[in-house]
Amino acid sequence: MADAEIEIFASGKKSFSVDFAADETVKTISIKPDFSKNAIMPLINRLHLAIPNWTNNVTLDVAFTDSEDGNDKVLDNMYTAEARNQSDAQLTDMDIPVGGEVICTLTLSGAPGNAGSIDGTLYSSFSRGGNSSSGNAVQWEGSGYIDFDSIAAPGNPDAGTLRLYNESGAFNVRNAAGTVINLLTDAIGANAALSNLSSVAINTALVSDTDDTDDLGTSSIGWRSLYLSSSILGTVADGANTALTFGNSTALTTAGGKIASFTSDAGVTERAYIDYLGKYVGSAVRADAGSAAAPSIAIGADGTGIYGGSVIDFAIGGSNAGRIESGLMRFAEYRPRSVASLKLNGLYQDSTTAVAAKIGNVYSLSTTGAKIASFFSDNFITERAYINYLGKIAAYGGLSAESSTGGGEARKHSEATVTLSGASSTCHVNVPIGAKITGWQYNTETAVISGDGATSLDIAFSGGSTTNLATGQAFAQNTKDGALITPEIISSEADIAVTPDSGTFSGGVLRFIVYYSEITALADVA
Repeated sequence: MADAEIEIFASGKKSFSVDFAADETVKTISIKPDFSKNAIMPLINRLHLAIPNWTNNVTLDVAFTDSEDGNDKVLDNMYTAEARNQSDAQLTDMDIPVGGEVICTLTLSGAPGNAGSIDGTLYSSFSRGGNSSSGNAVQWEGSGYIDFDSIAAPGNPDAGTLRLYNESGAFNVRNAAGTVINLLTDAIGANAALSNLSSVAINTALVSDTDDTDDLGTSSIGWRSLYLSSSILGTVADGANTALTFGNSTALTTAGGKIASFTSDAGVTERAYIDYLGKYVGSAVRADAGSAAAPSIAIGADGTGIYGGSVIDFAIGGSNAGRIESGLMRFAEYRPRSVASLKLNGLYQDSTTAVAAKIGNVYSLSTTGAKIASFFSDNFITERAYINYLGKIAAYGGLSAESSTGGGEARKHSEATVTLSGASSTCHVNVPIGAKITGWQYNTETAVISGDGATSLDIAFSGGSTTNLATGQAFAQNTKDGALITPEIISSEADIAVTPDSGTFSGGVLRFIVYYSEITALADVA
């Protein structure tokens, strides 16, 4: 390579190679700035030379001539034959600024007989000042680029100065205090401590670098309010895992402490809460319909029961339908789900004071017509039997005393009314054949009328029995009579005949009840 010229601009590197023939001794390279972009002043920082391992006892001199101040910067004896291992030499911190069209002249000198090639790289950077009309500011206009080679981290610049450099691919800015910002990776607008977030608007997902590692806040410093427009979702895998845990960083043991409070108006009115013991307090608890295998609401573990305050009310459709209080359970109506009968099972051990089940009323019953219990077989339409407030059992179908094989004596009654007319009227109580009649009763529900002078009436069985029951009974409303009689087994169906003392009936209604017993059939052998 003959004498040559290298142009440099602002910042970068220029590589060159100089060939020495055996009879050559000097090579000259002129280095000049490229002002085609702007008036930025380049600065030579470093010269890197790769020198052949010449064998002759000669030296290689490198001389820089600065055309700005006219002073030569000469580095003599850069290489000698005695230091043959120095095949890669560097000159650093040369600090030769722009002074005109030619920055400097590089002269490589050697002795004859040393043929070979010297490879070099010239590094340049920004100058310390500029020629902008606004002062010593460095300006950049137009297009272009600047290359920054990797260097070791430099020291801190002077106060008021920023140092820009490439450290192993990290494009850093360092200030006089030693603060370093990586322009490629550090957040712009927020410092590393995240203490200046007033103007930061996050425009992407905020993601931790490692799953299940980082916390939001600490046990002593917490965030005040969390505003969300959608969902809170856990990230645990399917299995016996807990998706989300709600609690407090310190133990809550004081009455009034709450694990969570629920509002529907920006925190103003509390609608429900979970207290420090885990009790939920709210106006209502609602669940979708469940099934016997998967109930919609399960309260307590098996055997633990339900524990409430002094009263637990149950409402369906807004109507108070039931209550549990002080060991009592009251419902307007109770219907078991299955087709099986309702069973009341006590838990008392056998003793002289054991009572398996009690049926009664919270309030005292003392009025005629009041009943402790009433029995129906057709969805509460027709009463079949009852126990009145004095404990008397009334069974409209009769009472039976049966053996374990099905046989027994059934005590029954038959009831009917008759409207009186003519010379005689029959009340069809229909006491069956073979029954044993034990008593009777009647009442005048509507006063008896006679159009031809009758003033009283007589009552007697007819059909299977002819026993006279009463004579001379008055016609007035609520005239009544009845009695137990000598038991009589009838051979055919028995009814009751009513006749006037004279003349005929023209009106009136009587109600009769006849009491009798029957034998029930034995059950078949299985």
